[in-house]
Amino acid sequence: MILKRTRTLFLTCLLAAWGSSLVGQTPGVADLLNAIRLDTLHSLLRQLTGEEAVMVNDNIATIHSRYFTEPGNELAFQFIKEKMEGYGWDVEVFPFGTGNGKNLICRLPSSTGQAKEVMLGAHYDNMPPGADAPGADDNATGCSALLEVARVLANEDFPFSMTLAFWDEEELGLIGSTQYANYLLANDLALAAYLNLDMLGWDGNGDNQVEVQLRPEAMSAQLASKAVWADSIFDIGLEVVVKLPGVANSDHGPFWANGFTAISLSESYFTDFNPHYHSITDELVHINLPYFEKLTKLALAIFLEFGYEITGATPTVFMPEFQGKLQVFPNPASGISVVFFEGEMKGLNWRLVSGVSGQIALEGSTDLPTFNLDLTGLPAGVYHLICWNENAVMGHQKILKH
Repeated sequence: MILKRTRTLFLTCLLAAWGSSLVGQTPGVADLLNAIRLDTLHSLLRQLTGEEAVMVNDNIATIHSRYFTEPGNELAFQFIKEKMEGYGWDVEVFPFGTGNGKNLICRLPSSTGQAKEVMLGAHYDNMPPGADAPGADDNATGCSALLEVARVLANEDFPFSMTLAFWDEEELGLIGSTQYANYLLANDLALAAYLNLDMLGWDGNGDNQVEVQLRPEAMSAQLASKAVWADSIFDIGLEVVVKLPGVANSDHGPFWANGFTAISLSESYFTDFNPHYHSITDELVHINLPYFEKLTKLALAIFLEFGYEITGATPTVFMPEFQGKLQVFPNPASGISVVFFEGEMKGLNWRLVSGVSGQIALEGSTDLPTFNLDLTGLPAGVYHLICWNENAVMGHQKILKH
């Protein structure tokens, strides 16, 4: 009885310390999202798919295919490189393998000397083999989004280092991104988060749904929550669906394999798959441009807001204080969220408390490392999830109910 009374008092003190305020968007981010231009995105897609000529090394050329053995692969690389240099980013070429594979790593250094780095990436090679392969959705959309982000951010200062990565030979088995993720780990180089962009332009059923691929590596669940939060608070107009366990079949996979925080942003792979995938009919005419613009804005919002959060430039939103223990996704949510712990838990008690009234909204116990939290019948607002066993408080996190 004394142990229970002591723990209850401790939980009450924790709730009083947390408060119930919800952090809003970072000032200035909305203006940067509004600077994304659909006409620029459209022009970049035309150039990367061969519908519009490009200027490379002072010569006019056309990118007919970005398949790794085709001349267009090198043309696309040089086109992207010259664009990034023109925007004023620091550009570094990372060759790999025994062939012509090259990654392009582009940075805007932190204005404060902050070492923490957030990376946004996409692959520029494509399928199918042959001289005619426009690859509009896969993955001219991802590369065009990165180039437009680079243009918008070119003259901005940030308290964290920003990196844009263009990967080669993704279609051969994630070769370029694997090389770089292994390089980071082998050299003990810090990477706060990686956000992958792959296939952002197909919305055949018009539902505005976007998938976030998630696995519980490092702080990946928090990064996925940031995607849901950013779409809501910036009113982007998408339906964000978090897939857990997510598939690892794009360039985020090697970052998960090396223990880094990472997610992938894409159109719906599972419910609205692009029928032109890896074919010569993957053309610009099939791209839903307004949908593609929204995904570009969402990617930029996640990129910036997570960067500000990890450097402490803005207060933490939905970040568990006991990191590596408790994770909740999706968060924010309107229905069922999944709660999980790393490792085996026995005799776990949990309680969801209203951040406004302090009243208990839900509670329970489990011997399993995961359980569902059904928010369906609760009023919208901020809640606090507290988990403990007989030995200690195991974790707590703020949760937003739509």
